[in-house]
Amino acid sequence: MYESMTSELKLRARKLRNNPTQAEALFWECLRKNQLGYKFLRQKVIGCFVVDFYCAQKKLVVEIDGPIHLSQKEYDQERTEFLGLMGIRVVRFTNDEVFSDLEGCVERLKSTLDPSFLKKEGRIGPPLLDKRGARGDFVLRARGDLDYPSYPPL
Repeated sequence: MYESMTSELKLRARKLRNNPTQAEALFWECLRKNQLGYKFLRQKVIGCFVVDFYCAQKKLVVEIDGPIHLSQKEYDQERTEFLGLMGIRVVRFTNDEVFSDLEGCVERLKSTLDPSFLKKEGRIGPPLLDKRGARGDFVLRARGDLDYPSYPPL
């Protein structure tokens, strides 16, 4: 029975890899070919789940949540707890976040992968960008409603 379940999950993962959502395809373009310095796999089977993206080196899952996730918060929480028991961290972005602030999502992921990333980039806090893309007072956030203070130019 376990083997048939695993085979079914692998088939499902393959179908998902071949038919990604627009948000997953867009985010994958930022992850593929070790662009962030780490190898990511798409639609990876872990236990009895298929995760969107997985970095084995950092034991990190990245989930891109579409509208369906609004109605399955309990399931997502159980899944996150299960992965946590395996020592795997989960980072979530919504489709809207990926479409409206791809750069912010990638920056947040980079700082999760390597907490010293912000220091390496000469930052002491989250990336600050104005609408024109220059450092400034307007903050594009990967998640949440917090307003971060403006940092002086470097």
